[in-house]
Amino acid sequence: MNAFRFVVKESISVTGKGVAAVGHVTHGEISVHQTISLFDNSDAPQEIGQFFITQLEKFGEGIVEQLKVDDEGAIFLRGIDRDLIRRDTQVVEEGGQPIKIRPVEFDMDFPMLWKQASDKKMGLALQGGGVKGAFTVGALSLLADAGFITPEKVGHIASASTGSLTSLLVAELQGSVSAQKARNEYFRLMESRQMFDLKPEVKRIIQRTPILEEPIMGFLEGRSSERDFEELVIDEFVVDAKTIGLTLAGLVAGGPYGLIGAGLGLYLNTDEVKEAVQDLLKVKGSLARLNPVRARLKATFNIQRLKESGVTLRLAVVSADTGVVGYINENGFLLYPEVKDESEGHDWSQLTVHPIKSIGQVKASPINLKNTLIEAALTSGAFPGIFEPKKIKFKRGKNEVEEVFYDGGIRENQPIQILVQQGVNEIIAIYNSPLKSADFSHKKAKNTTWSALVKRSMDLTFEEVARTDSSY
Repeated sequence: MNAFRFVVKESISVTGKGVAAVGHVTHGEISVHQTISLFDNSDAPQEIGQFFITQLEKFGEGIVEQLKVDDEGAIFLRGIDRDLIRRDTQVVEEGGQPIKIRPVEFDMDFPMLWKQASDKKMGLALQGGGVKGAFTVGALSLLADAGFITPEKVGHIASASTGSLTSLLVAELQGSVSAQKARNEYFRLMESRQMFDLKPEVKRIIQRTPILEEPIMGFLEGRSSERDFEELVIDEFVVDAKTIGLTLAGLVAGGPYGLIGAGLGLYLNTDEVKEAVQDLLKVKGSLARLNPVRARLKATFNIQRLKESGVTLRLAVVSADTGVVGYINENGFLLYPEVKDESEGHDWSQLTVHPIKSIGQVKASPINLKNTLIEAALTSGAFPGIFEPKKIKFKRGKNEVEEVFYDGGIRENQPIQILVQQGVNEIIAIYNSPLKSADFSHKKAKNTTWSALVKRSMDLTFEEVARTDSSY
């Protein structure tokens, strides 16, 4: 007989799978499809009954055929009331006997997505939006003053893009202190114009063509208004066939960069600017890096307070390789769909925990959790083309996979869905933009420049993303 013992930490009801007993193998090996005996947690353990194992999951690996001694994971059982499986309940081989044990302590929670929120605490959903993050830190200050940003109130935080740069500090859950810290750091970076560093090749282009500095910096800092675009991007009194061609080519080839640079070509109509714009479009990866933000987070983010707060964290990221949304949690693991097969693609029905080996240049490990989470937040805020994406190497089964990830706000700008899937019933979602886009007059549109129409289209696109996210 294969003798084994599994000590339960907690039990979770999982739709379609039965009850998951999460815990630790203290002796022997457990195989899927075995019949087991379950004993209660009394001083003299009594048998609850015999049950059949339908599935095994190992911490950090997902579904497995066996759990071995010292493995942490989950045993799935059917036909049992989850309330019967409590902390220190013992699972043993069919006909086996339990022992008196002392409680088993775990270094971290079992971070499976199907874990339901049993603490009845609220969730915070923090949206992206570039400089609109100022609204987020203001709203958080208001919530903190009202007594909401505490471990007693908040148990779960999900964020995307700019919201992730704030969520690390807020996740310390020190009330007004955390909110004020987030607010101070945000405005410190903004007021000093030190939110990012331009890449060396971009600096060289600006030094060679100084007229580019203000529109580029204005665009990156979010200071470009519709009036700025009309003045800098579309000067309808300086147009000829050559510059129209440059403008359209720049827009198609370079997206936002093309819009800025080609507009300057219209404005000045010089070979010098044209050459600078062409060089700008050739810059690889991104225009800037978030090095100043990294430095400030290293100086201010307190990883010990995050651990003590008990909050669950979900930082949204998007794979450039697959277009799939994933999340990095408070333990530094990637929650990401499994691949069914090459023809069917990813299994969207369930996310699986994948240990991260490295993120960017940072090697991930429990002792390096602070830096791992900082890089995760920077990845979540890396708007494509503007800030550098990150290569994340993670384990998928027995293999190591490397994919490029960037701004989670591209696919899920308001991460409410992940909180709902965690079982959070009460969610405070902070929106940086109204769900209804700005008014737009059809009569005025007849004489509106094409740059304004492009801006209108982008507004409608992000409005649709916001509506989709909030409808969940």
